Amino acid sequence: MKRTYSQIDLDERRKIARWRQAGVSVEVIAEKLGRHRSSIFRELNIIRCQCALPLVEPYSPTAK
Repeated sequence: MKRTYSQIDLDERRKIARWRQAGVSVEVIAEKLGRHRSSIFRELNIIRCQCALPLVEPYSPTAK
């Protein structure tokens, strides 16, 4: 049996974030979206990492 994969789109990402903030379990979110729970956990880790990144100035070397 051939596996098919479709990436999580922006609409699904927004739903995942909204439902998690509302306290919906990962298992329920996965069921609602028709995804495996590991995909939801992976997406939550991506979201968490993106939010934790500090906003820094771009690197610009200066000669002395």
